[in-house]
Amino acid sequence: MIVCGCVSMCVVCALNEVTLVVIMWQDVDDGGISERPGNMADIFHTYFGVAGLALLGHLKAVGAPYEDIDPAYALPVSLVAKLGVTSQSVPAPKV
Repeated sequence: MIVCGCVSMCVVCALNEVTLVVIMWQDVDDGGISERPGNMADIFHTYFGVAGLALLGHLKAVGAPYEDIDPAYALPVSLVAKLGVTSQSVPAPKV
């Protein structure tokens, strides 16, 4: 059972289903994405919903204007490069 609009960032599921869920939970009148259908949209679920749609390739597929986002800073990649900042990542454990 899916219980959260930011599911695209925290639940492993079929990509098309996740995309549809996030799209269904957007507020078409006022904008944004909510935690559940019928709830008020908020910045947290909108941010992670849009980030999830970008990472799943949906925004590129529909031709939406967006720029690749640096996952460490949540800023456009071009801005991170311009600022010259770097990040560290922890390697995935060997299975």
